[in-house]
Amino acid sequence: LTNLSPFEIVLGKLVAHAVVGFYTVLCALPLLSISMIFGGMRLTDVFMYVGSALNVLFFSAAVGLFASSFCRDKKRASTLGTLIVMFFWLGLPSMTLLLTHVLKAPQWLVDLVARLGVNLSSSFGVGLARLMPPTVSTGWSLAWTHILGWALLGLAVWMLPGRWQDDPPRKKFALREAWNV
Repeated sequence: LTNLSPFEIVLGKLVAHAVVGFYTVLCALPLLSISMIFGGMRLTDVFMYVGSALNVLFFSAAVGLFASSFCRDKKRASTLGTLIVMFFWLGLPSMTLLLTHVLKAPQWLVDLVARLGVNLSSSFGVGLARLMPPTVSTGWSLAWTHILGWALLGLAVWMLPGRWQDDPPRKKFALREAWNV
């Protein structure tokens, strides 16, 4: 059907779907810069938030591509992608808080779960970062998010050759046939 490799297909879809989000982040840059001018943020904070937003954009696009290469149905792929993002973004940090304050789990387990959560420099994560163990840094969170995004893209490339072919058409359910049986 095409001479493109699965990597080229996935990379093309990644760029095509992420370009709108990229331009949206670039449009938010002047708004963040205004708070820098008035003295609320430093230039490094502005760049950190823009880098964090681009990292979240990359991770979300990678999750979406993984989910769409895993599921053939659009609704199932959308649901799976949303659940994966919510698990890494909200589930693991919430689990860390539960392990720390309610279950009083061992520190190594709390650190492990806290390090697996993504992007503590986001707006939700900044509030959680105060409650997290001090071993989790923003740099690690950004790097882990990026590594996880590339791993999901790799899985999408690996699964794509077996998923690109269409299934044979399903026979539609007819009430008349069920009634006659």
